[in-house]
Amino acid sequence: MLLIITRSITMSADVEEPSVIRCPQPVHLLHN
Repeated sequence: MLLIITRSITMSADVEEPSVIRCPQPVHLLHN
């Protein structure tokens, strides 16, 4: 559930601020 929420926030933030792209990177590490 948390992952889905994170994805939604990332997508909306991505459109507003491209700098947020740095956040999804650590998320990938959590997936592993």
